[in-house]
Amino acid sequence: MTMIAAAFAGTEAKTAHERRVKEVCDRVRQRPPHKIIRIKKRGAHSIHASSDKSQAHLIDVEGLNQILEIDPEGLTVTAECHVTIRQLCDYTLQYGLLPLVAPEFQDFTVGGLFAGEGIQTSAHKYGVFSSSVNVIEIVTATGEALYATPFNEHADLFFAARGTFSTIGVITALQIRLRRADEYVVSRYYHVSDLEEYCRLLARSKGSCEFLEGVVFGPEHYTVIVSEFAGRDEVERERLPVFEPLKRGEEWYYYYASRTRRRGIVKDAIPTIDFLFRSHRGLWWIAECYLDSQALAGSRRVREKVDDATEAAMAESGFEDPWMTTEERERCLINQDLLVVEARIPDMIRYVQKHIQLYPIWTCLVDAAQIARADLHGFIADIGLYGEPMAKGYQAFSANYGLQKMSNLPSYWGNSYLTAEEWDQTYNLTAYSEARKKYQAEGVFLHIKDRVRFVHKREADTGKIRAWRLLRLFRMILKKRQR
Repeated sequence: MTMIAAAFAGTEAKTAHERRVKEVCDRVRQRPPHKIIRIKKRGAHSIHASSDKSQAHLIDVEGLNQILEIDPEGLTVTAECHVTIRQLCDYTLQYGLLPLVAPEFQDFTVGGLFAGEGIQTSAHKYGVFSSSVNVIEIVTATGEALYATPFNEHADLFFAARGTFSTIGVITALQIRLRRADEYVVSRYYHVSDLEEYCRLLARSKGSCEFLEGVVFGPEHYTVIVSEFAGRDEVERERLPVFEPLKRGEEWYYYYASRTRRRGIVKDAIPTIDFLFRSHRGLWWIAECYLDSQALAGSRRVREKVDDATEAAMAESGFEDPWMTTEERERCLINQDLLVVEARIPDMIRYVQKHIQLYPIWTCLVDAAQIARADLHGFIADIGLYGEPMAKGYQAFSANYGLQKMSNLPSYWGNSYLTAEEWDQTYNLTAYSEARKKYQAEGVFLHIKDRVRFVHKREADTGKIRAWRLLRLFRMILKKRQR
């Protein structure tokens, strides 16, 4: 018996889950020969233009939203694909447990995190989200439900489905490993003014704490945040200030973190759920970027309005911006996750500071040893760039192309400025392509390359739109009046 089947064998949950999976299998088999299978969902958690699904054969997985079983002693939880990471963490935390890696946006689904890959500040210890997955249940192009693990006869399917955007099958359930947790997360903030010292602090802390991240807030403001789980007794005994970044209208987390040096806050406590999803409100620091005003960002009333508007927009459109075209957004903002080996962190940050002039700059270390079949070894770093570049004479194509060429492995969840040939040289898709043939996915699911938007120089060799915020506002007002 498979791990997922065994998890809820003989229960009502098994019968209900089997019925929902059968519906997916039947729907896959009903595909007209000329149509491609796509996943039906609201919004999108990528910033490139979503391809048209109007002619696709859609598979609805929103009903697969149940947590099926938890094994507190074996430290695993089994959940259907459309369970959100917030839903999962709320449930497991009742047992004093959490997933090894819980990416910071609470609306991400566990199936989407496996199919699109996820990272979080525990990655320096546990790897990426897929590193914590023992088994997936996946419906293939033939309408057959299989159980794939890193070690069984379908290991090739497991790895081909990891991070390839549902282009080889429809994931319906996963078994995820857990770790012990506590009521709070206590953080220490180390502020330095030197890049080399910043990198030394990151190197010294990796693997020795539960959570680790670095943020470059400015040319001389480097912050390393080292965090551990803690109980209520410790928080009360040390009389630590408690910050709740999920509370509506509260300061956004990175706005708050950037001011801990000035306020003399060396150590604080955050409720664990708030800490895990601290980036959700404010979208890291994108809300501040859109406001472009310290006075507005510092106002609780303004933040409340922004929080409400952001939640509504995310529910409707995901990460897409309905008020700007993809081309306009690419001219004015950068959204890039760039993986580099640890030794190249200083070079990448210096490049951004000189040629892009974008702040903050996020640094998240990842233990590549925890990622099975990874082409990289040792520790790598995700350099996250989200916001408005301020370099004089900024040109979107040359800047983004330079970033992706410097990266050891640029993320393809956004837009690719590499040529199709350069992209092929960067990513080894041999095993993925072989698995697509074996499991008859060709002509049924899009190839991963079809999910990437390639930006050509002629599309993006112009500078920023000077008044892009006013352009967005004008379109919002115009749309509101038309309703």
